[in-house]
Amino acid sequence: MGHQLWANGDPRGARDPISRAIAVSESLNKEQPNNVKILHELGFDYEVSGRTGYPGDRSGNQKVIDDYRRALVFGEILLKLQPEDINTLYGYSMDLSDIGTKLEASDPREALKNYEKQLEIDRKLTQLSTSIRYRRGVAIAYGSIASVYDDLGDYPRAVENDRKDLAIYQDLVSADSKNALLRQGLAITYANTAASCVRAGQLASAMDYSNRALEIIQPLVSSGPKNAFQQYVFAAILVVRGTVLTAAKRPEAAETALEHSRSIYESLFKAGSMNHVNVAAADVKLGEALTSAGRDQEAAASFHQALIIVEPLVSAEPADLDALYAAADAYFGLGELSANAARHPGLTKERRSCWTEARAWYLLSQNTWRRIEHPNHTAPNFFHVGDPIVVAKKLKLSETALSSLD
Repeated sequence: MGHQLWANGDPRGARDPISRAIAVSESLNKEQPNNVKILHELGFDYEVSGRTGYPGDRSGNQKVIDDYRRALVFGEILLKLQPEDINTLYGYSMDLSDIGTKLEASDPREALKNYEKQLEIDRKLTQLSTSIRYRRGVAIAYGSIASVYDDLGDYPRAVENDRKDLAIYQDLVSADSKNALLRQGLAITYANTAASCVRAGQLASAMDYSNRALEIIQPLVSSGPKNAFQQYVFAAILVVRGTVLTAAKRPEAAETALEHSRSIYESLFKAGSMNHVNVAAADVKLGEALTSAGRDQEAAASFHQALIIVEPLVSAEPADLDALYAAADAYFGLGELSANAARHPGLTKERRSCWTEARAWYLLSQNTWRRIEHPNHTAPNFFHVGDPIVVAKKLKLSETALSSLD
């Protein structure tokens, strides 16, 4: 029940049934220690609890990590009791994936260790069984490894692993073309590979893959309009498409995709399925597309709209990590607009004012980046983000420009 409530976009409602499930399983485990069925159930309950999250709980992130670590502990106990059991190996693989996903935002290299161990176990499972589930597990592990390399800025290795993920999904869908879960996974993998390719400078591939992702996900969303997770996937794919189109110097098409994604995120937020940060992150990407189109006033409005959403979340304690990334990029975007204005050949008296504004925005961006303990190239909500090194360089350039005007 908890799992289904979560899947239908009601994580708050899911908390009570999953907590009750854990209480029953913990009680049984005390009565019958080392009972394999109970240990399996306990591991699964904590896995679902972690995936459900703790909406509204300021310590929710740590609670999720604790849930996944408990699931991992039960998986390790089971492996000692039955090291060749397929269900035990699969459950342990899922636990490694979950903890890796949660650790990735703060410690991507530690997450990578979990993903590589997951890949090793998933490969073993494919030797023990021909089930599609385990081949899909190998694909997911490759995708997770690619995600870490993307975080670290190693885009060629990200593309390499995304393409391994993609090849497996293509084979799986060819063998079972009516399987909606596999088609959804293929759409996500096409989008992930497109995102890696655009950062690796492989723009033609990025365009092709993002097209294919949309072609697959759109009919799935149309057939299940109330599925909150599929709506979220659709919005994320639209963001990737918009990012690719911006890089391809097609800002008008990018604007259409990004506005569509924003409207989906807004609907999910109003339905209580997610917080408001993804709306702000879409605003930032829209601002970048509008900047590329030379529509500076509209771009500034998008960046400011993003800041209206995220600044309260950034001011909270602890600050929302996705909000910090969105704020840093919005401040940087406004700095770029001011710097572009300062370079305009027709300016005279206003030039100093524009460079002063640019410096102020860059400084805000830099200070926000400094609040992110382990900055990645991708935010936890999977939005591509900027680079604090670039921000520092632009800040220095603005200071140099101001000095030259003295």
